[in-house]
Amino acid sequence: MPHTKQQLQVFLEQAGIRPRHQWGQNFLIDLNLMHLIVDQAGIEPAQTILEVGCATGSLTGLLAQQAGRVVAVDIDPHLIKVAREELREQEHVQFIHADVLASKHVIAAEVLQALPQKPDETYRLVANLPYQVACPLIMNLLVLKHPPDGMVVTVQEEVALRMVAEPGSKEYGSLSILLQICGQGKIIRKLPARAFWPEPQVHSAIYAWQPHESDTPNRRERLALQELVELLLGQRRKTIRSLLSRKYPADMVDRLLRNQQLEPDRRAETLTPAQFLTLSRALK
Repeated sequence: MPHTKQQLQVFLEQAGIRPRHQWGQNFLIDLNLMHLIVDQAGIEPAQTILEVGCATGSLTGLLAQQAGRVVAVDIDPHLIKVAREELREQEHVQFIHADVLASKHVIAAEVLQALPQKPDETYRLVANLPYQVACPLIMNLLVLKHPPDGMVVTVQEEVALRMVAEPGSKEYGSLSILLQICGQGKIIRKLPARAFWPEPQVHSAIYAWQPHESDTPNRRERLALQELVELLLGQRRKTIRSLLSRKYPADMVDRLLRNQQLEPDRRAETLTPAQFLTLSRALK
């Protein structure tokens, strides 16, 4: 069952531990919001759910009631011990004690191995994500051979705004473009700090995303798109022509921009996700 603030405090006190700020341990304690997250996830009976930051297993238990399998990951050995004990009878829950990211651009091998490997087997990311891993984790999942079939996550409100940002806005960037070119997402609800314990210094939001049903770029295209976005948005004040000419012959760049009907002095932050993808495909 989901844990209230009082239950969490008892669990941690009995285990002799405290929430650790460096691991982003701000536990969701609003039971209604936990149920909202699960409801929004639209979990199918045979589906695998990836939960990162499972903590004491509050959300994990709700996910286990609907999913065919839950892969619950947490970096804290003490918290995951509590979660294992709480859900010891749920044999379809696999707990993994690990940092979900082996490095900024690599998901931990044990986590990847636990995810479905066949194209007809899907999984979804449903989690109260630790703030510091949210962006790199989602970016890395989106460029996997088998990306998630959806996600419902709580993230810092600032990150959620980046996810739905439009061209030309200061929040618009790599995360916005990759999410929007691969699927459709929206902010479900903004959350006050009091929905968590300990209360974070920032506000949060629930974000939901579903992949497009068709015309989704393949993995090679997604990787190429990510590379191009990083090149063009790394220095926002530079023009598209200037940045592309650092990597490609200038005459080829000029011809390409003419074919794409893009002004050479245009800045990349004004390009739509579709224009980024079209440009990336033309370059490759």
